[in-house]
Amino acid sequence: MSIFNREFSSNLGKQFTWIIFLIIISVMTMLAYPIITDKSVSPIIIDSLTKLPEAVNKILLPFGLEIFDNVKLYFTSTLIFVQFMICIFSLNIGLISLAKEQGFGTIDYLYINPVSRSEIFLDKFLANTINLLFLVAITFITSVYIYSYVAEIDYVNALMDYLFTFIVIFVDGLLFLALGTFISSLCKRTASVGYIAAFIFIILLVLNLLVTIEVFNTSPFVQGLIPLRSIRVLDEYSQNLVYTVLVVGKLLPAVIFSILGILIYNKKDLVV
Repeated sequence: MSIFNREFSSNLGKQFTWIIFLIIISVMTMLAYPIITDKSVSPIIIDSLTKLPEAVNKILLPFGLEIFDNVKLYFTSTLIFVQFMICIFSLNIGLISLAKEQGFGTIDYLYINPVSRSEIFLDKFLANTINLLFLVAITFITSVYIYSYVAEIDYVNALMDYLFTFIVIFVDGLLFLALGTFISSLCKRTASVGYIAAFIFIILLVLNLLVTIEVFNTSPFVQGLIPLRSIRVLDEYSQNLVYTVLVVGKLLPAVIFSILGILIYNKKDLVV
């Protein structure tokens, strides 16, 4: 079995679990929309939310109370959580991709393959990219279907409306995958990768929180560069800005992390 096939198959179980999880979250959240927007229920929810501090409301409702009158904004808010989960998946499979060979004692398998360190890195990164693509694609197809059902709109039109949104989610996931793989090229054990992932996401959540509650003001372009804010920028600003953010703030760093990872892994001491 090639390194590519081995890496791809090793994450199939995780991929399947995350797909089921994201589908359940999407279905339950969207099916709850008719209930929470019912005339006998929504006034109670809105009244409770308006009593909360403004900063808390901005965190809980990134698009404001308008989501109770707009199913599209409600679905977009759900996708912010989906994006966050997909980024966690991407970072985690990237973090263990290279470190596990030494951590799990399977590094001797790499030695019997007549391939370079660069090929090992690229095979694993490509396999995980396809894993990520499958996860995003299946989540896209299923979540948009339940959205079209609740919103009572044409499914094909809904797919076209949200295609670019899921491209944004995929690119964000790709950035986290590249970051995780880069960090993995530095690690010799998998024991610490969980702490590394937690630390990264705590920093990102705090940064998003500070921007959300307007502790400091940033331009739309700078906001788009902050991971996990891409969907908000996409909804509020022009696609040209989002294109620039994707290339400069997501794809370019992903390429840089990958190149640095290859350079580091080529010099890494692989000890059995």
